[in-house]
Amino acid sequence: ESKSGCSYLLDIASHIDRERVKTLGTTAYMIDATRYGNVSRFINHSCSPNLSVRLVLVESKDCQLAHVGLFATQDIVVGEELSFDYRWKLQSGDGCPCHCGAQNCRGRVY
Repeated sequence: ESKSGCSYLLDIASHIDRERVKTLGTTAYMIDATRYGNVSRFINHSCSPNLSVRLVLVESKDCQLAHVGLFATQDIVVGEELSFDYRWKLQSGDGCPCHCGAQNCRGRVY
């Protein structure tokens, strides 16, 4: 977490394409873009996102070395906010409230 209270964590394991990659006992790996990252770290969560996250295997077939790609799941109009589902596991307690406003909003990010 940064001094501003923001964190830019991406849980890689939660975005592995489970249809094509069957993993058992996968070690949890995170990308932390708090200090170094690109503009994608500012894309917000939505329970009804217009982007999906895919791991792109470029130089290795090891999912833990994959590049992260954001792909449109629908046509996106000029000026529409980009969003993806963070897929964080819901924790016990209050967690972090979700303010995405989607009809299918889960009410919490985690």
